[in-house]
Amino acid sequence: MENSKGKAAFFGEITASVTHELQNVLAIIKENSGLMEDILLMGQSSESELGERLHKSLGSIKKQVSRGVNLTSKLNGFSHTTDHVEAHININETLKRLIFLTGRITKLKGVEITIKETEKQPSLLTDPVLFQVAAYLCIKSLVNILKPGAKISVIVAGGTIKFRCDNTDTQENDLVEKIISSPKWAEINRTCRQVDLKAEVTTDVPGIILTF
Repeated sequence: MENSKGKAAFFGEITASVTHELQNVLAIIKENSGLMEDILLMGQSSESELGERLHKSLGSIKKQVSRGVNLTSKLNGFSHTTDHVEAHININETLKRLIFLTGRITKLKGVEITIKETEKQPSLLTDPVLFQVAAYLCIKSLVNILKPGAKISVIVAGGTIKFRCDNTDTQENDLVEKIISSPKWAEINRTCRQVDLKAEVTTDVPGIILTF
């Protein structure tokens, strides 16, 4: 039951965030469509001014439509991770999609997160949803600890996933203490145990390391 509740809460939070972004996309499209209608009714505008404003408005609409398509495409891929309780996942692609979908959450905290992909594409046989829950909990734990302007680099290499904190003025020993005393730390470990992941923090890598 606890496992099911965790999955539901996870999907609810992600979906709510992406839905908010889609609403922003639609609002901007609506605003620009209205602007275009107003421009077309402006008989006093010069032809060159009209063309320039129409071009700018259309460019904004195209950009937002592209953004909307990207969001819905990523969300569609995300939703299909529930298709199987156990499946082989591409770790880089899974994390990249998760980072994209949680972009608004990290942006609101003023923290930038990027994934540093390697040429090798490691795969893992796991529960795709719980794997993403574990990764998301790591991200959220760090985002809640770090100050605005900090950066998180996600690095997949050698059987590990490193959520490394960069550009932070927090001392390494203090960061370790803040992570392990965070309310999310017990939840991270509990989730990791369900998918054979090991979570740890060290002063060598400022952040959280998951070993698979």
